[in-house]
Amino acid sequence: TRLHGKEFPLTSGAMATYGNGTVTLWVTGVPASPMAAEMVRAMTDKIAEGRSPFRPTGTHEIDGRSVYELIGMDQRHFYFQSGSLVIWLAADEAIAEKALMETLTFYP
Repeated sequence: TRLHGKEFPLTSGAMATYGNGTVTLWVTGVPASPMAAEMVRAMTDKIAEGRSPFRPTGTHEIDGRSVYELIGMDQRHFYFQSGSLVIWLAADEAIAEKALMETLTFYP
C-alpha cells in the first residue's frame, strides 16, 4: 500500500536472493490478471512521479508482453506481468540480460 498508494488483494508473494544480492527476484500473485495489470500500471505511474530511487530506461516488448526496465540502487531492474503474477527482477549489470531471459522463460 505504501509503495503503490492503494491496496491490492494479494494471494501470494515470494522473494529470492541469489549470489549475495547479485540477483533478487520478487513475485506477487493476485486473484486475476486484470489486477496484475493494474499493479504494473500503478508501479509505472508511481515511478514516473520521480520520487523513486529508480530511473526508467525503457519498455521492451518481449514475447508479446511489456517488460519495464529501470536503473537504480547499483543494479538494473525489470518488472512485468505474467498472468495473475507481477514479477520484479533486480540484477547486477554483468548478468542482468541473462537473468531477465531466464526469468521470462520461467514465468511465461
